[in-house]
Amino acid sequence: MTYTHPLIIERDTDAPALWVGCLAAYNAGKLHGEWMQASSDTAEMFGAIEEILKVSPEPHAEEWDIMDTDNMPAEAGRTLDSAAAYVAALEGLSHHADAAEIVAAWVEWRGADEMDADKITDAYLGRFDSVEDYAAQYLDDSDALREVPDWLRPYVSTAALGRDMEINGDVYHGKNGHTFNGHA
Repeated sequence: MTYTHPLIIERDTDAPALWVGCLAAYNAGKLHGEWMQASSDTAEMFGAIEEILKVSPEPHAEEWDIMDTDNMPAEAGRTLDSAAAYVAALEGLSHHADAAEIVAAWVEWRGADEMDADKITDAYLGRFDSVEDYAAQYLDDSDALREVPDWLRPYVSTAALGRDMEINGDVYHGKNGHTFNGHA
């Protein structure tokens, strides 16, 4: 049988994907499964999985597992619900050129259970080379040094401020420099 489900046959190789395997075949010593594109719709993904199970070499195949992921953090692909939440978060952050990196940094920090595009967007502070760079930008944006005389400003340590912000949980400086409000 040839696959007909769009998540299998029209898979974008740059999009998040899951390799779903048939457990009946696996338990019989056979490897049967297929790569499928992840979707924000769990019912759509389940339809693709049903098609994978239909062509299993084992009769009455019903059980399956996500055995690998591509273009997404492994934690985000543990279940269909987490894969759907990951794709939905990507869709919600599509206005960012590096949405996949932002969501991956979030998942690394907060885990796959808290993937929500609005929450990620609200917490996202930007991309910085270091927390020291974020602290310097924070001081500039907040105008906190307005009252400090020019001669005293060089003694203000953005490194110490950044370190304290991170230690206190005020900011999280994640993968590839993506920085989030630690109180999100």
